[in-house]
Amino acid sequence: MDKKLLKTEFIKNSDLMQITVEGEIIISDTQPDIKEIISESVKPVITFCNVTDGRISFKGTLTSCIVYISKDSDNPVSAVLNVTNFEDIMNIEGLEKDDCINIRAYDDHFEFRKINERKVSVKAVITIEVREYKSCQCISLSPDAADDGTQMLVNEKTVRNHVLQEKTDFDIHETYSIPSPKHEAEEILTQFYTLSDIDTRAMRGGYRITGSLNVDLLYTTNDGTLADTAHFQVPFEHTVDNDDITEDMHAISHIDVSNVKAGAFEDSSGENRIIDIDAVFNEVTDIFEDEKITYVKDAYCVNNGYQTEMEKITMPVFTGRNKAKFNLKGTAGGNTGADIMQVIGAEGNVSVDSVYPQNGSVAVEGVADITVLYIARDDARPVYSMKAYIPFHQEMDMSGVSEGDLITADVHVEGVVFNIMNSSEVEVTANISCDAEALRLEEIEVVSDIKKDENSDNAVLPAAVIYTVQKGETLWDISKKYGAVKEDILSLNNMEKEEELNDKKKILIMRRV
Repeated sequence: MDKKLLKTEFIKNSDLMQITVEGEIIISDTQPDIKEIISESVKPVITFCNVTDGRISFKGTLTSCIVYISKDSDNPVSAVLNVTNFEDIMNIEGLEKDDCINIRAYDDHFEFRKINERKVSVKAVITIEVREYKSCQCISLSPDAADDGTQMLVNEKTVRNHVLQEKTDFDIHETYSIPSPKHEAEEILTQFYTLSDIDTRAMRGGYRITGSLNVDLLYTTNDGTLADTAHFQVPFEHTVDNDDITEDMHAISHIDVSNVKAGAFEDSSGENRIIDIDAVFNEVTDIFEDEKITYVKDAYCVNNGYQTEMEKITMPVFTGRNKAKFNLKGTAGGNTGADIMQVIGAEGNVSVDSVYPQNGSVAVEGVADITVLYIARDDARPVYSMKAYIPFHQEMDMSGVSEGDLITADVHVEGVVFNIMNSSEVEVTANISCDAEALRLEEIEVVSDIKKDENSDNAVLPAAVIYTVQKGETLWDISKKYGAVKEDILSLNNMEKEEELNDKKKILIMRRV
């Protein structure tokens, strides 16, 4: 009897671990001494991973940046960044070397400590998340190749299979001009950046990623103004070729920005208003395909006893996806003793505490951490920073989701809008993007083989019987019980379709001899 291989691949679970990365920022000879640090930030990125049985080894970089008040310098504000390499090992029970994974890094907590006027220590706690894809397979009887006398109950289920994963790096280079109301730039101190409107579309022969890199530059000026800012929205598009991808597949990308550089140059009028922006991206894209799997749920032999052999397989059934955006409002402020004159910029980070399904929706809980940098009316310390911590509970509609479904979600800050409320407080609105998907992992049994058994009790069933139909019984249940053929039962009892069985109290059953 013909058989076929059934195979599925899906996210089994997510594993988390925390690591501590320590480094030092050394001030170069061309930069002034540190008087006081006013703003710090870190960005971790995974650059390499290797999967072996039971463990993952990985490498990454931690980019640390500080903005500080200078000591005894004509430039009262300066900035410096440093890149620290890290590597570690994560043990995962049951992981096999051929398993596909998606590994990501998020900053959880960090501390900067001034050691002296030329050195700052950095200590960051990083959360490593590994999403593990598992393959599951089994043998099923082929529904189209039954032997004479074998009856099969065939079922069909649509699953969302993980097909493949692509990893690529790409870069962009764009040139912009600082608008005339703004001051021209003398030196770029630092930049805040976020990603927004990320969209990945599968197409015949590959996939295309589009989005925007939002860059806010902080720079010193050469006309007596302490500092100024400029905002640029840099659209990008990246296409990856792969002949195994078709337009009806589904693509989900995770993008890290590993490096952003901005430089100021003279325009045709001799003013430093030309801004060159270079960015390097790392993207990991997972491709999924909705596949109809046909399998034999039950089987038996007519006129003979039988033994069925069963195998189990996990079916990843797609139950919903929602790409939602929502806003979080909060207030940044503090008793700094210096009035706010101008907000330079703001950036944010989201820490997700939990994501869980409810009936008809998905809930996401966490905290948005917002940093606001501003120019103060204080000649001794002209730049300050302050924080806003905004806890949130957000629910997203997903009509097909129920408790027990597996939820994966990517949550990040796309941008921060600010409004000065008074001399010491700033209202901030964080624009949050959440891409959540739900799967229901259903374990089912399929018939892998059926064998005749002449010694079975089924081999001595009566050739004909008047049967009283029990409540809830199906035609398959009755046919299997007496080793009959359901089409014969329909014909003998003048029924055109199985639903008419509900109207019958007694039916005639005859076995083929």
